[in-house]
Amino acid sequence: MSSFPAGITRVPNLMLSQLTVGRLGRTGVEMARVQEQLATGLRVNRPSDDAVGAAIIAELNARLGRAEQTKRNLQHADSALAEADSALNEAYELLLQAKSIAGDQVNFPSSADERAAQDRIIDSIITGLVHIGNRRGVAGHIFGGSNPTSPPIEQFLTGFRFKGEGQGLLTDLGVGSSIPITLGPENALGSVSARVNGTRDLEPGLTTDTRLADMHGARGLGVGDGPIALKINGADPITIDLANADTIGDVLKRIEAAIKRYETDNEIDVLGPGGVSLDGRSISIDVLPAPAGEPAYELAFSGVGGAKAAADLGLEGESGPVVFDAASALGLETSPRLTMTTPLAALGALEDDLPLGTIRLRSLGRTALVDLSNAQSLQDVAKAIEGTGLGLRVRIDPETDRLMVVSEVSSSRGQALSIEDADDSLTAGLLGIRSFDHQTKAADLNFGRGVSVVSGATHPDTGAADPLRDIDFLIHLGDGTPIAINLSPSDTATVGSIASAIQAQLEQGLIEAGHDPAVARVELGTGPNGLRIVQDTTTAGMDAAIRVEAKNNSSAAYDLGLVGGEYDPGDGVLRGADVSKVRPENALTALMDLREALMANDTAGITFAGERLERALSDVADARGVAGAHARRVDSELWHLEDRRVVDETLRSDIRDTDFTKAATRMAMLQTQLQAGYQSTASMQNLSLLDFLG
Repeated sequence: MSSFPAGITRVPNLMLSQLTVGRLGRTGVEMARVQEQLATGLRVNRPSDDAVGAAIIAELNARLGRAEQTKRNLQHADSALAEADSALNEAYELLLQAKSIAGDQVNFPSSADERAAQDRIIDSIITGLVHIGNRRGVAGHIFGGSNPTSPPIEQFLTGFRFKGEGQGLLTDLGVGSSIPITLGPENALGSVSARVNGTRDLEPGLTTDTRLADMHGARGLGVGDGPIALKINGADPITIDLANADTIGDVLKRIEAAIKRYETDNEIDVLGPGGVSLDGRSISIDVLPAPAGEPAYELAFSGVGGAKAAADLGLEGESGPVVFDAASALGLETSPRLTMTTPLAALGALEDDLPLGTIRLRSLGRTALVDLSNAQSLQDVAKAIEGTGLGLRVRIDPETDRLMVVSEVSSSRGQALSIEDADDSLTAGLLGIRSFDHQTKAADLNFGRGVSVVSGATHPDTGAADPLRDIDFLIHLGDGTPIAINLSPSDTATVGSIASAIQAQLEQGLIEAGHDPAVARVELGTGPNGLRIVQDTTTAGMDAAIRVEAKNNSSAAYDLGLVGGEYDPGDGVLRGADVSKVRPENALTALMDLREALMANDTAGITFAGERLERALSDVADARGVAGAHARRVDSELWHLEDRRVVDETLRSDIRDTDFTKAATRMAMLQTQLQAGYQSTASMQNLSLLDFLG
């Protein structure tokens, strides 16, 4: 306030002026501050106005800024998910129309021409589905996965290739979580999951170029860091630094250098001509026999300071160091991983079968022969297969030491992928990538439908078990001898187990029919995939074709490709169809199956395609459900975000904004105070010494 303390009346005029001007100035400043609050509507315009309040306001501003960005993210996600739902709904309607066509063509009499005419409608549905799959939304191509900048579906030869990758673009929900706003490759329209899974562990061995990062290690935990200690004949340990060692070859050089230093310092020879080397999957050290009358040389390794590198390299076991001497040269196995750079010569599974031969690939109506005789590594094998231009990729199973061949192209059943041996080298089988091999799972046959058998049948009158009703099919040999084949569910684990069961029953049936059991056999053979039934055509009467007849409504003979197989009279071989082909399973392949079946007037094929369309409809409905759940979550977050925004803005307003009633009252008080100050100052400035003389 513009007040003056008592006792200042007997002071110089200059001091009085300074005091009064200071008091009036402070009142003016306060008035200016209140005027600023009234003009701006803000109580806190700078940190000096209210340090604590300014800090709170800054934090609230940051929270509201983040909330605004999150709101934009959520609104963008809401639009993207709405577009995805719309696209999936359109796809569902197209697939429903196709399924209706399939049902009509099976349930109502139709001629071959009528069915063929429906092919054009299915073709237009396929075109429409591709357009939907390539549709752009606010986040890019809806089905483009994590790379939505380019169309994910392209025409590839006679099929469609899906190029989407990743699980989709993610949007931040602002609560430590996110949701996808584009759909990745594993969706109802563009699955790329078709693969020929390797059936053989290739048993990679160590080479000097094997990276430590590519080793499971003797403990199965990789190869750890840290030095290792070497004791020779119980002498003081020698520390071997493995820092910056990248390959197992680097480790071998450092171990050998440490041993040679010991030899030089002690003027003895410990290492034999083999030195420190590799043997299969282990480190090997060639230790010389000690001179006569001296203790045998022994090398023992251990970790230093708790480091586990020695144990990971197979130089130390659970019970202590692995001792290397003249009689024991191998460490523990280190389990190197299979990589694309692994040399073929280092694969234990191919040890006696190099060089490789030729494999045959069938896909998209084309056949490619791949000569692998010059391949030196798995990378060469992969390049040769991928270079066929059939839309294939070669990958390593991350869980095993097996190869996988992945098909990216959706096609009809007849144009699906199969991999065969093309010569007597059996290369496809050796690499474990033959699609129809002894280890192939029966459940993977027929595009995942497997092999169905009849089992546990009973007589309708007595209710007792009736083995005759469990017969799946008859094999009619060239002389007319019927051999009954009764497969049980336990026989259908793999192609090999099925072949063994048929072979055993075939031999038994031949014996019972009075034939030599070697007259006929079941095998996989080389060349085209499929089971083969072979008969000895030099045996009397075995000159007619082998025929397979399904029994008891069992589909086993059909599922094994034996019904309708081709008979070669020259070799006496009934070649079954290849039922091990693979392809991506999605809506496009179901539609292509239906189109193919309609053109061929194939009622069974139309039925099969209808079943596939039913699954595709279910997949699309599931995808819509997921998109709907994400959209509901976005809506919920928008509501919660708006509630939090209102609370934060209210709190910020309480701290930052001006209370106009309070400010106006204070302004009036300050004006009165300033006016009184001016009047008091004017009165005091008019006094002189005469006013104090009485």
